[in-house]
Amino acid sequence: MKLIGAGPPRTATTTQKAAEAWNEEVRHTVPAERLFEWEPQDGWEPLCDFLAVDVPSDPLPNVNDTAAFKEGITGGALAALNEWWERRPVAS
Repeated sequence: MKLIGAGPPRTATTTQKAAEAWNEEVRHTVPAERLFEWEPQDGWEPLCDFLAVDVPSDPLPNVNDTAAFKEGITGGALAALNEWWERRPVAS
């Protein structure tokens, strides 16, 4: 197992290759009856069938554009910072 941060700097190519290698390792080590590969465009049905749960009536969320990603990252970072700020020790 390779430690995170070890080896050459990450690039889009090395990151993609690492993700593909991980996926292949999972495919070879997880029993077929427990492995489920799914793409969002497949919709709720195959996922819910695999999990043996009812299909939600809500549409499958499909927003993952750059603006939404940045909003989530920024909002999450600000929320964590605000939470820390409220809990921090304050000198009297």
